[in-house]
Formats: sequence, C-alpha cells, structure tokens
Amino acid sequence: MIFSRIARARTICRGTILIMILYSTFPDASAYSRMANALVRSIDGLPCFTVSKKEETRHGPPLLVALVIADHSIEPVRKVWSFTMPYDEALPLQASSCILYGELPDRASGIAAKKLVPGHLYRVFLNGRSNDPSDPTLGYVAKFCIVMTDKDTYSVLAINDDSAAWKTEICPTTAPLK
Repeated sequence: MIFSRIARARTICRGTILIMILYSTFPDASAYSRMANALVRSIDGLPCFTVSKKEETRHGPPLLVALVIADHSIEPVRKVWSFTMPYDEALPLQASSCILYGELPDRASGIAAKKLVPGHLYRVFLNGRSNDPSDPTLGYVAKFCIVMTDKDTYSVLAINDDSAAWKTEICPTTAPLK
C-alpha cells in the first residue's frame, strides 16, 4: 500500500517536471498569436467581408489565402461557402474593398455558395496573414445574421464581439431600429 502511494507520487512528480520543462521550452503559442475582427458589410442585401482600416494600417493589407463561412445555428455546424487561393497567389485584402458572398476571386477554387437563411447566425473566417513577420495575426473572424427588416425585406446584420448574440450565437429576430 505504501509502495503504491510512493509510486503514484513519483509519477505525479515526473509529470509535473515534464510539464514545466515543456512550458519553458515551448512557450504558449497563444501569447504570440491572435485572431482579429473581420468586418461584414451589406451590398445589395448580400454580406461582403473585409478587414478594418485599423488592421490594414497596422501591418499593411493582409494576404488572404482562404475564406470559410459556416452556419452556426444548426448542429452539426455546416459550411455554406468557402474558397482557397493558390498558395503563391494570396489575395491582398484592403479595407476599401470586400469579398461579396458567393463571388469567387480570380484564381480561387471553392464550393458554391448556399442560400443564407434568415434568423441563422453565420461565422466567417478570413485566413490571412501580413507580409510583416512580426505580426502575430493568424486570421480574421466575424459573425453575422440575415434578419427581416421593417419593410419585409432581408438585411445583413453584423454581430459585434461584445454582444449577447456573439456569445449565445442566437440572432436577434429583427434588425435594430435606426
């Protein structure tokens, strides 16, 4: 009985030492990387995706290599549109431009865009990086919904990362009043 307790204590001690060595050798990667916010705009009732002027100014326009949009209102989460760029032909993404839902950029390959459903919450991930090796940004994320407006039409509603809808992943039932 006492020998088994000693053996367990040695195992725990070895495990703790191993973890300490790993942490000192390989620092937490999250301390060196970050996800930035993407922007979602509406053009003719369709979502359009870009980065903020602040992000562009920070290290120059990010070089976009892929985009993925998923419907987070259903289980399992389902991809509704995505594309990738050839590895050596990343697309510079400027804040003044945006990628319209369903329109593939030149040289991109992807899946056809599915119809967006009102009341569903969608998440877009722009897989982009800057030319600056000191920039820790790994990509850009945004969430949005398609909601009914007061005129019985649909509108794109960007979800702020500090809102309840961002955390719960439940869309508001109508667009906010202006």
